[in-house]
Amino acid sequence: MTDGDQSSHRNEPPRPPEADTERNESTPADRPVHDTADTAEDGVEMIEFAAHTAYLDPLSGAGLLLIPPPRDDLVLPAPREFGRHGREPKSLHRADWEYALGELERLGWIIFDDENGVPEVAGTSADGRLALCLFGDSAVVREPSLVEIARSLSALRRAANIGRP
Repeated sequence: MTDGDQSSHRNEPPRPPEADTERNESTPADRPVHDTADTAEDGVEMIEFAAHTAYLDPLSGAGLLLIPPPRDDLVLPAPREFGRHGREPKSLHRADWEYALGELERLGWIIFDDENGVPEVAGTSADGRLALCLFGDSAVVREPSLVEIARSLSALRRAANIGRP
């Protein structure tokens, strides 16, 4: 990506194939600690947005973001002024994608990218939603053991109803 290129996967959602916790020292002091989510199971917290659902494990700092299938999207009609200024109309999914990422980032969660900057995919839910990996910078356990990580990933997969890869 060049310096002038403003596009990234955070601006465009990927398309699928058909409680108070301790802070890490690197977490900004003004960032709120997540305390508004519902608990799904095994300590996994769930945040439901309009079209996206996040499953978060604050203990390990691992999470999943389920994105909706494109076939369920609604495109908002473009007002005349959009055409004059060259802006595209937003769809429900894109608007919710931007809002969900902003809220998750505010809470200390970001999409986990692979070495090429592409979002890491954890799998697909039983209802066909693509699951992206999330990373939280305010995990309670700063260096979880392999057993804790495995337990966390298993709980996240169960909560989000994701099958084995």
